[in-house]
Amino acid sequence: MIKVISGKKRIIFYPILWIVATFVLLFFSPDLNQIVSKEGQIEIPSEYPTQQFENMVASDGAFTGTEVIVVYHEEDGLSQAQADQIEETMEAFENDPGDVPLHDIVSPFNGDEQADQLISDDETLLLVSLELDMASEAYDTYRNDIQQLTAVDGLTHYQTGDAAISTDYDKSTQENLGTSQWITIALVFTVLLSIFRSPLTPLLMLILLGLSFLGSISIVSFLADWFGFPVSTYTEIFILAIIFGVGTDYCILLMRRFQEELPASETAHEAMIQTFRFSTQTILYGAITGFIGFATIGLADFNIFQSAVGVAVGILVLLIGILAGMPPLMSFMGNRIFWPSKPRAKRQDNWLWRKLGGFSVYRPGYTMLIVAAILAPLLWMYDNDISFNMPEEVQEGYESVQAYDLIADRFGEGDVFFTTLAVEAPEGTWEEPNALPYLELMAINLEKVDGVSDVRTVTRPEGERLEEMTIPEQADILSSSLSETLDGLAEISDGHDDLLEGVADGAEQFSEAEEGVEALLNGTDEALEGVEELQGGLSSLTSEIATAQEEVSAASEEIAEYEAQLDEFQEAIPSTESLEQQLEEAETARQEALSTISERQEQLGTLQDMIGGLAFDPDDIDIGLQENLEMWQSTLNDLSEEADEAAPDSDISEDIDNMNAALQEGAEQTDEAVAIVSEVEETRQDIESELEAVSADLAEAEELLTLETPLTDMNIPDPNATLQDVQNDLEEAGTGMQELAEGLGEAVNGLEDMQEGTQELNEGLTEIQEGQHELMEGIEAAGDGFTELEEGLLEVDEGTLDVIDAIEQMEDFTSSMADQPSHPLEGIFITDDIMENEAFDQLWEHYATPDDRFVSFIDITMENDPYGLEAIETVDAIDEVAAFSLKETPFEDANILLDGIAAQNRDLNELTNRDFITTASIMLTGISLALAVLFRSLVMPLYVLFSLAATYFGAAAITEWIFMDLAGYQGLMWAVPFFSFVILMALGVDYSIFLITRFDENRKTLDLKEAMMLAMRRIGGIVLAAALILGGTFASLLASGVLTLLQISTMVVIGLLLYSLLLLPLFVPSVATILGPYNWWPFHKRDK
Repeated sequence: MIKVISGKKRIIFYPILWIVATFVLLFFSPDLNQIVSKEGQIEIPSEYPTQQFENMVASDGAFTGTEVIVVYHEEDGLSQAQADQIEETMEAFENDPGDVPLHDIVSPFNGDEQADQLISDDETLLLVSLELDMASEAYDTYRNDIQQLTAVDGLTHYQTGDAAISTDYDKSTQENLGTSQWITIALVFTVLLSIFRSPLTPLLMLILLGLSFLGSISIVSFLADWFGFPVSTYTEIFILAIIFGVGTDYCILLMRRFQEELPASETAHEAMIQTFRFSTQTILYGAITGFIGFATIGLADFNIFQSAVGVAVGILVLLIGILAGMPPLMSFMGNRIFWPSKPRAKRQDNWLWRKLGGFSVYRPGYTMLIVAAILAPLLWMYDNDISFNMPEEVQEGYESVQAYDLIADRFGEGDVFFTTLAVEAPEGTWEEPNALPYLELMAINLEKVDGVSDVRTVTRPEGERLEEMTIPEQADILSSSLSETLDGLAEISDGHDDLLEGVADGAEQFSEAEEGVEALLNGTDEALEGVEELQGGLSSLTSEIATAQEEVSAASEEIAEYEAQLDEFQEAIPSTESLEQQLEEAETARQEALSTISERQEQLGTLQDMIGGLAFDPDDIDIGLQENLEMWQSTLNDLSEEADEAAPDSDISEDIDNMNAALQEGAEQTDEAVAIVSEVEETRQDIESELEAVSADLAEAEELLTLETPLTDMNIPDPNATLQDVQNDLEEAGTGMQELAEGLGEAVNGLEDMQEGTQELNEGLTEIQEGQHELMEGIEAAGDGFTELEEGLLEVDEGTLDVIDAIEQMEDFTSSMADQPSHPLEGIFITDDIMENEAFDQLWEHYATPDDRFVSFIDITMENDPYGLEAIETVDAIDEVAAFSLKETPFEDANILLDGIAAQNRDLNELTNRDFITTASIMLTGISLALAVLFRSLVMPLYVLFSLAATYFGAAAITEWIFMDLAGYQGLMWAVPFFSFVILMALGVDYSIFLITRFDENRKTLDLKEAMMLAMRRIGGIVLAAALILGGTFASLLASGVLTLLQISTMVVIGLLLYSLLLLPLFVPSVATILGPYNWWPFHKRDK
C-alpha cells in the first residue's frame, strides 16, 4: 500500500480516475428507486406456510392475486341514495374495468352476509373488496385508475390493504430520504468544522464521501438490474448512513494522524506516508470487519435483510475512494487542507477518556462492578418485544393509513383483516356430507382459542353453525318424521285389519268365483252334452229329411206318372174303381208325408228349444269377470303398498308379485274365453236362424199337403171334368211336391251347415272348458296366495307393532335430544338435501377452491390487532388446534396452512428470528477471526465482541423503554433488532480496533497500563468524534418519519453512546488490565 502511494506524481491520477469512473457509473446506471419499487417488496421464502398456502390454493384454481379495500366514508352516515350510487359505480367498474386487472368485486350488495361484514354498525363506513390479478408490486401502477373508477360524487373514499400500505411506506421512505441526506451532510460538515476549525477540511471530506456514495449506489443499481442483487428501501438509506458515518470516522482518524505527523515530517508527502503507514492497518481491518458484517447478511433467507448487503459494496467503494483521494489531498495540500487553522505541535488529549481510562485501568474491579450495575437493570428490562404493525410505519397523512384507522375504529382490525385457514383434503373433495363434520369440528375447536373472535366456514357462514345441520335440529326433524311415521304405522296397522278383512273377502270372492267357474264348467259340460245330442239329432233329422226328400221326390215322380197316366186315361178313361184305388194310394202317401212332417216338426221344435236354451250374453260374463279381476287387482295393489311401507324387507312383496302374475295370466285367459264364448254365441244364433228357416219350409210343405177333403172322399163326377180337375190337382200336387222336395233339400243343406256349426260350437266349448280349467287353476292359486298373503299380513302386522314400539322409543330419544340445550359438542349431520341446496352450493364459492374443491377455507377473525404479537401467538394456537382437531380422523394427513396478515407476520417473525441467529453467528465468527488475525490473539476478540453484544442489548432495552413505555408502541419493528445488531457490530468494532491497535502500538515501548492510558488519551477524541458523526448520521433518519428508521437510528445512537462512554472506555480497558499478558494468548505473551 505504501509503495502505491509513495510516488507523488503518480498519485495525482488516482482522484482523477476515481472522479471520472464515478460519473460514468452514475450516468449509465439504472434508476435504483424503480428497481426497488419492482423488486424490493417483502418476499417470504417459498418454504414458509403463507407461500405454500398460495401454491396450494392456486393448484385448484383459487384466486391468489392482490386485494385492495376501497373505503367509502360519510361521517353523518351513508344514505340509501349514496349506497345506490356506490352499487351503480361498482357495477360499472365490474363491466368496464379499463386497464385494471380486475378479478372480482366483493361488496355489501352481494348478499346479507357480505352486508353484515362490510358495512359498519353506525353505517358511516362501507367497504368494497377488489380482487386484482396482479402482484402487489404492480399496485401503484393502477392506483390512480382505481381511484377514478371507484369515485362517487360527494363521497370520500380511500384505498387500503397490505399492498396500499406497503406502497405508501415506500413512498414515505423515499420522500423523506432527501431530507435525511441534507441533514446528514449538514451534520457532518458542522462536526468536522468544530473538530478541525476549517471549512475546507469538511468540504473536501464531503466531496470524497459524496462521490463514494454516488459510486456505491450506481454499482448496486447495476448489480440489481443485471444480476438480481437484493435491494429494498433500506439499501440506499443504509449506504448513505454507513458511508457518511464510517467514512467520516476514517477521515477523522487519518486527518488526526496527519496533524500529528506534519510537525514531525519534513514534507507533507512524507507526513502522508507516515500517516498511512500507521493507520492503514486500522482502516483496512475496520473496513474488513464492516465488510464481513454486512456481507454475511447476504446469507440470510429474507430478501429485505439481504438488501443491506449493498452496504458491503459501499464499504469497498468507500475504502477505494479514501485510498484514491486522501493521499493526493494530504500530499499536495499539506497544511492548507486545514485552512485557515494550523496543526498544533502537541496533540491535545481527550480529557473525558483520560479520566475514564485512569479509573478503568487502575481500578478494574470497581469498574467491572459499575459496568455490571449499569447493564444489569437494562438487560433485566429487555423484553425483545417485536411489532409487525405496518400501518404504524406510515405517516398519518397517507390515505391507506387513514382508511386503516377508520376500519379499526368502526369495525375492529380483526373483523376485516381476518386470517384464513386452508385445509387440503388428503383424498377427494370436501364437498361430501361425510367430510363436512370434520370441518365443523375444527371450527368448534378454533372458536375456543384465546384471541379468536369469530370463525366462519361453509358450515357456519355467519359465525354460527347452520341450525339445520345440528344433531338436535336433525333429531327434531327426525322426531317429527317419526311421529308422522308412527301415525302412518298406526294407520297401516289399522289398515292391516281392514286388509285382512279385505283378504278374507277376497278369498271368499275367489271361492265364489271358483264356484261360479265350477258352475260355468258344469254348464259348459251340459252345453257340450247338448251339442253332442244336437249333433246326433241333426244327423238323424238330416237323414230322415233326406229320406223324406227321396219319398217326396218319388211321390212327385208318381204324380208325374199319374199325370201321364191321366193323359193316357183321358185317352182311355179308366174305370172308376181304378181311379178310386189310385186316389186311396195318393191319400195314403199324403197322410204319411204329413205324419213325417209332423214328427220332424216336433224334433225341430225340440232342437230349437235346446238351441234357444243355450243363448247367453257374452258381455255379462265379461263384465262380471272384469269386475272381479279389478277388485282383486286393487286389493293386491293395496296390499303391496302397505307391505312396502310396513315390512319392506319381508317376503310378502314377492308373494304379492306372484299373485299379480297369476292374476294377470287369469285375466288374459278370461279375455280369450270371452272371445271364444262370443264366437260360440254367434254360431248358436246362426244355427237357430237355420232351424227357423227349416221349420218354415216344413210348415210350408205341411200346408201344401193339407187338403180340405181327402182324396178318397172326393166325388168323381164327369170323368173328363173330373179328370181335368184331377189333372189340375195333380199338377198342383206335383208342383207342391217339387217345391217340398226343393225345401227338404234346402233343409238338408241347412242341417248339414248346422252340423258344421255344432262341430265348431263343440270345439269352441271344448276350448272354453280348457280355459275355464286354467282359470280354475289360477283362481285356486290365487286362493292359495290369499291364504299365504293372510299369513304374511299377520306376520307384517306383528312386525309393524314391533316397529311401532321401537319407533316410539326412538321418538322419545330423539325428542329428548332435540329438547336439550345448545352445546358445542352436540355435533352435526349433513344430509343430501342440504348438500344439494342452491344457497348452500353458493357458500362453496367463498369457502372452497373453485375447480374440484380440494381445499376448504375457514375465515378466522381475532379479538386483537392482526399486526400485534398477540395475533401471532393466536395464529400459533390456531395451527396447533387445527392439526389436533383432525388427529385420528380420515383427514389426519390433511395439509393445513394459514394466510392473512397475522399468518404472514408469524412467518416473518420466524424468518427474521432464524436469519438473526444465523447471520449473527456467521458475522460474529467472521469478525472474531478478523480480530484474531489483527490482534494476534484469541482472547481479545472475545471480550471485544462481548462488549459489543452488551452494547446491543443495553441499547435495545433503552430503545424499548422509549418507544413502548413512553411512546406507547407495541414493540420494536421487526427489522430493527437485525439491522441494529449488524450496524452496531460492524461499526462498533471499528472503535475497538482504533483503541486496541493503538494500545498494541504503544505496548512496544510502554508497560501495559501506560500503553492503555496513552491509547485512550490519543483515541478518545477520535472515537467520540466518530461516534458523534455516526450517531448524527443515523439521527438524521429521524426526519424520515418512518418508524423502523426512527427506532434503528435511536438504537444505533444509544448504542454508540453506551459503547463510546461505557463499554469501550471502561469495560475493555479493565478486562485488558486484568488479563495482562494473557491478552495475546495463545500466540505470545508480551512483557515490558
